[in-house]
Amino acid sequence: MDALSSEFSARASLVALSHWFQHQGIWQVVEEQVQIEQKVIQYTPHEKLLDGLIVRLAGGRGLVEINTRVRPDRAVQRAFGRRGCADQSTVSDTLNSCQERQVGQLRTALKQILQQHSPTYRHAYDQRWQVLDVALTGLPAGRKGEQSEKGDWAHQPGRWGR
Repeated sequence: MDALSSEFSARASLVALSHWFQHQGIWQVVEEQVQIEQKVIQYTPHEKLLDGLIVRLAGGRGLVEINTRVRPDRAVQRAFGRRGCADQSTVSDTLNSCQERQVGQLRTALKQILQQHSPTYRHAYDQRWQVLDVALTGLPAGRKGEQSEKGDWAHQPGRWGR
């Protein structure tokens, strides 16, 4: 029995995504393109960036959720090739240390990833239209919800949403 099968994750789809992610070499592009000069105590800057990406893929709304979403989920960590998870504060420090140069490097890496893997990038616009499905309705929320405002949400006058 391997280490992954002996652990449970509520985010099994994320574990599956990690295998595709690694097979396609997505993160390797980022590691090759983005250079962050930072002292390494326990985790490299690339490992901390990956922890930040994992929390977003896991549905986290901010880095603060690394400690509650990613750190306790060892199956997800291992699926992404991580031996542990950096604390949210050190991930935040790594992102804060990034300058304009690193942002440019990340943009270059993302463009390369899109060129290699996105069907949208390779669409033959000269042969046919590309159809995009866009939902213009707001998301219902409570009146105390972050960035919520009162309005006409999905034909419900007086509803709060964002």
